[in-house]
Amino acid sequence: MIGQIVSKKRVADHGEVFTRQREVNAMLDMVKHETQRIDSRFLEPACGTGNFLAEILAHKLCIVEGRYRQSPVELERYTLLAVTSIYGIDLLLDNVAECRRRLLEIVKTKFPGQLSEALAASIQFVLQRMQDTVMRMPRSNLAEARRRRSPKRRSRHELDAIP
Repeated sequence: MIGQIVSKKRVADHGEVFTRQREVNAMLDMVKHETQRIDSRFLEPACGTGNFLAEILAHKLCIVEGRYRQSPVELERYTLLAVTSIYGIDLLLDNVAECRRRLLEIVKTKFPGQLSEALAASIQFVLQRMQDTVMRMPRSNLAEARRRRSPKRRSRHELDAIP
């Protein structure tokens, strides 16, 4: 993982601060039973470069390998299930691309030469679609969400009129 911040400007503009590995592991330990379920779904609402998603995928792939290493068909089936059960959202496209790259690299490193080309292409497609549909939130949606969150400021007169 890179440091906790990329730049002060990104922190000021987007609130971007990365979670350290120690904190990632401590938080995932609290839901360890879920990280060990291959089909358990995870949504990271501010995924950054994928620190949480990468660890979750690594945990799931260890389970897949332990259970299905003797059956190539099952290994591929559950590897794809593990990949398709994690989701991330981020505002910054460079973070999205890095997250996607990291997840793909984790799969390739875990099973070098064991997965078919068709599965590798499927995983790449799934991660690309995740980038295109889930991982990006248009800035207009962000502005709208911020506007809704901000409570309307009331004048003293309006506050006095509340029963």
